[in-house]
Amino acid sequence: MNFKMSKSLQDQALEWASFVTGESLLSWTTIDRPNRDSRIFKIYTSSKMLILMLRLDRNNQNNLQLQSRQKKDIEREVSALQNCIGMSPKLVNYAPEYGALLFDPIPDNYPSLTDLLCESNKNNIDNVIQLPLATLAKIHRQPVPIQLVDSDFMEDLYLHITLNARQLCPQISMPVLSGESVFLHGNPNPGNWKQISQSEGIWLDFEDSYAGIAEFDFGYFLGHLRVLFRDKAINSVLTSLKQINLTVNEDYIIQVSEVVYYYVIATESRYKRYLLVN
Repeated sequence: MNFKMSKSLQDQALEWASFVTGESLLSWTTIDRPNRDSRIFKIYTSSKMLILMLRLDRNNQNNLQLQSRQKKDIEREVSALQNCIGMSPKLVNYAPEYGALLFDPIPDNYPSLTDLLCESNKNNIDNVIQLPLATLAKIHRQPVPIQLVDSDFMEDLYLHITLNARQLCPQISMPVLSGESVFLHGNPNPGNWKQISQSEGIWLDFEDSYAGIAEFDFGYFLGHLRVLFRDKAINSVLTSLKQINLTVNEDYIIQVSEVVYYYVIATESRYKRYLLVN
């Protein structure tokens, strides 16, 4: 569901941001969220980067009401960020009443994994994806904050992905995963990785973090790569996981990636620009 941002919505977001930071605003952008009833504002001051998520709740066919994120959603993301220091943006502060997170600014010249994949040789992406996967595995080894143990959130996330995937593949279902529950990123798509150097990078957007099975994160990651590289991505991801000495259920990963592949195609038209093979 897509909403056009009204001037009043824009003005209110900037007013909130100015109040929360107490600083003059230098620049801002909005982040499109396909198929979600919300808008994200990325706002820069001289010393901070503020991420402000505003939910758009439909009261009737013609009226949209602005609301900030629910407190438990903010607490989930904050707890995830606080347990992923060095693997995520540096959280400076947060204002739950405004649905706002304040970070140290991330330089615009850090490429995303999507950028790197589009620049890489289509037949050899292993070197590009190994660091993001290794960092994802490191996140999985962090202690699981109690805020991430939420079976209802997990079920809602799986349902959201599956229902959208069924727009293109009506019979598809998320596999029933079993195994040790770990700290998951929840949304490890290529656009959420920023490469800082050859040996360092960070994952962004811990909004969907929860406690679950590691294969979900890897399958979600693979599903996005299959949009870009079709089935060539399967061998690249599984090989990279072996190279970083991970023992995983490969069948789970492939099954999750199937669902996520159709989910991405159904909901994220931005990937049409990045289709690298026919």
